[in-house]
Amino acid sequence: MSNENMKVKIFNYTENVEKVCAAAAKMSTTEGTCTDVYEGIQDMDDARKTLSRIVKLGHVTILEHGYFNIMFENVSLFFEQFIIEHRLSAYTIKSGRYVDFRKAGCYEPHFRYEGEVSEDTRKKVSEEYMNFVAKSFEIYTKLVDDGIKVEDARFILPYSLKTNIYCSMNTRELIHLIYSLLYGRGKNYPELIQIGNILKGQLGEIAPSVVENILNIEKGKEIKEEKLDELLGKPVFKVEEGKTEKPLIELIEVTSNPEKVIAVSAIVKNKQCSTKDAEKMLENNPELMNKILDIVFEDKRKRELEQINISFRMNDIPLILLKHQVRHRLQNINIPSFTEMSNTTSYSYPPSIVEKGAEYEKILRDFYGEANAIYKKFSDMGVYKEDLAYLFVHGKNVDIITTMNARIFQHICNLRTCKRAQWKMQSYYRELLTKLREINPNIFNRFGPSCFTKGYCPEGKLTCGKMVEVKQDFAWTTVGIEESIKENKV
Repeated sequence: MSNENMKVKIFNYTENVEKVCAAAAKMSTTEGTCTDVYEGIQDMDDARKTLSRIVKLGHVTILEHGYFNIMFENVSLFFEQFIIEHRLSAYTIKSGRYVDFRKAGCYEPHFRYEGEVSEDTRKKVSEEYMNFVAKSFEIYTKLVDDGIKVEDARFILPYSLKTNIYCSMNTRELIHLIYSLLYGRGKNYPELIQIGNILKGQLGEIAPSVVENILNIEKGKEIKEEKLDELLGKPVFKVEEGKTEKPLIELIEVTSNPEKVIAVSAIVKNKQCSTKDAEKMLENNPELMNKILDIVFEDKRKRELEQINISFRMNDIPLILLKHQVRHRLQNINIPSFTEMSNTTSYSYPPSIVEKGAEYEKILRDFYGEANAIYKKFSDMGVYKEDLAYLFVHGKNVDIITTMNARIFQHICNLRTCKRAQWKMQSYYRELLTKLREINPNIFNRFGPSCFTKGYCPEGKLTCGKMVEVKQDFAWTTVGIEESIKENKV
């Protein structure tokens, strides 16, 4: 399981990226057309000086005109989780729901210690880690061979699992990523530092003036975790056996009177009247609100829904599904850091494994217990807390809080309440939607999977083939269920 086959490469990028960004910098204060300004830049040294000067003044949006395509090969899932939190980017990753990872391999950290340890101790720790990883793959293989789908068998695999990622981002976001890897949250993780240095070196060859100004572009410190540890005290590691019984979803806050907010927003935008006049229009015509809601929900550009915010907590979300949630980029999500993830020692148990018999549930329970035990053992030996993150297992649970507007919530519901969605993600969003429908059925009865909201299934050959049944399921509080189902083509 060598780390030597890791590869990070900027394989495509905006041609003459420094010239493009310099032209953008000159554009706002120079006469002439875009073509005139761009073609007027002949001296690249002068262009780089212009770029550096403008960036130092804080006008970094000009960097967003350059774009980069990057491949990450045989990096850890630990890194994957780190990078996808950079939301102003595009990612395509290997799907653990469809790809068999039996031969993927794992990243092997060179464990560091708080104090001096013998070479014999280092060797034993490394061997124990590799045995732990090997056992996870053995169990994964057994589960797959015994008919468990890979999407459930993967709960047993470690965070050090190797994966591959295609990533695209603009220059500004790439600089932010490099800064985070080398100077921010990633600065204490050797794998992340290595990747950061590779990216910095490659970008330096393409756009040296940009790399020279990393610390001018990115200002401030990412030390919140350390300060909170000082303020709140570090948690004591505690092994918890069994399954947790926290509620799956906790609805924290939703914009009050969302119907009125949406309708008033639509009226003001269309009529340019006062808010008070818009409210009077709704008061004087009781049917107007629902007519406006119908128009807004039927339109592709549902900007009015963005006025509604929903804040909720997702409890016991396994690490393997955390990336499913984080990949929805238009949300304000708050998740634990890699070291804070050690504060929880509970795990998720896929129903397909539990239902296969007590023997299979015991396999999971025993290995989860081993994961807790080896983490505690290495921690007690003084292994750096950052290196311990590679011991996390995909099924390990964490709690997160997020806030999103109703438009992105509708998009997520289209995907995550679908019968083809991953089973636990379905549970989260179906339960959340139920809670919201109880609060405001007139708005949230309009949310659900694509076949319910759009009248067709976008899954093609992968459709569940149960659109009528799904529509009936999600129309449970809607007036005129039969009529609405008949109107939609199946």
